[in-house]
Amino acid sequence: CARIGAKVVYLSSVAGDTPVLVRRAGSIRSVPIRDLYRSASADCEVLTLGRDHRLGFKGVRLVTAHPAHEVYEIRYGGGGVVRTSGSHSVYVFGDNGIAPTAVSGLRVGDALVTCLGAPTEEAKGLPDGGIGAVRVKRVIREVLSKPIWLYDIHVPGVQRFFGGDVPVLLHNTDYVFDGAKGMYTEDEEPRPVNCYGRTKLEGEGFVKACCEDYVIARASVLYGWHPWKPNFAAWVIGSLRRGKPISVVVDHYNSPTFADNLARALLEIVGRDVTGVYHTAGAERISRFDFAVKAARVFGLDDALIRPIKMEELRVWVARRPRDSSLSVDKALRGLGIELLDATKGLLEMKREEAGGKP
Repeated sequence: CARIGAKVVYLSSVAGDTPVLVRRAGSIRSVPIRDLYRSASADCEVLTLGRDHRLGFKGVRLVTAHPAHEVYEIRYGGGGVVRTSGSHSVYVFGDNGIAPTAVSGLRVGDALVTCLGAPTEEAKGLPDGGIGAVRVKRVIREVLSKPIWLYDIHVPGVQRFFGGDVPVLLHNTDYVFDGAKGMYTEDEEPRPVNCYGRTKLEGEGFVKACCEDYVIARASVLYGWHPWKPNFAAWVIGSLRRGKPISVVVDHYNSPTFADNLARALLEIVGRDVTGVYHTAGAERISRFDFAVKAARVFGLDDALIRPIKMEELRVWVARRPRDSSLSVDKALRGLGIELLDATKGLLEMKREEAGGKP
């Protein structure tokens, strides 16, 4: 809930200088959301848009902060500007009433929900209570060399995709671990070593704090065929087919996860009455170099083109990586009976898919 000028725009995950309307002990004032992150208390309420699309003050359950390398700047009528993440939702007036829309999917001319403003043409026929709308004039995507902090407020009964009795399945990463030992179990404490891992761990904390019925499914180094998104295995195969020598680290270990196998595992989890954290990665701890060699041999390519190097020699890795973030999948194998493939079986599946015309 972000107050801009004389209006309030309902948002999630916004820049720290975005004002929010806060009520404490009967007193209402506007504060930057970063201040709320530092000082939110049990008696703190924020102005929100409820499930019935009516305004009201709700108690704050949780305020989270996370770094982001990509932000979206929304400019709208009247000169207002909001900076937020692309994956979070804003509320938009449409033909079927008010609906949540990802910021990355906003279009020029969309009518954003506002409050503390006079009713507008876009709001006619919708619930009253101070709701209005402003037109989006421009949406600018920015990629930042240094991350900025974005902030989320969770209020009971407001966020539609998390909380209460709504089941949540969060697919997450092995990079929540520091990589000091490898073969991490679900019970071991995460200690991320980079911005990416910290952001992902923050997401896990959000789900645990806000949801009663959830599963967090961690995987590692996803690979498979995709029409446009690159991955390590596809890069290795494509490079070797062109006869291009590649350098691959020998001292970086993961549990490479065939994407289609992960999808089947997640569907299996959804159909079961389980909660908690599960590792749904590939069933093998392997170095990047050895995985690349296996990919070459499965696809009948020249593995002599693969040159082994150390992590410290790889200049393209600017951020620190966990050295061994491999995951133990024993809990999923025993408790759920899910089949999780090792590297060879996953690569063979990938080869069969190619033969069937998937790429």
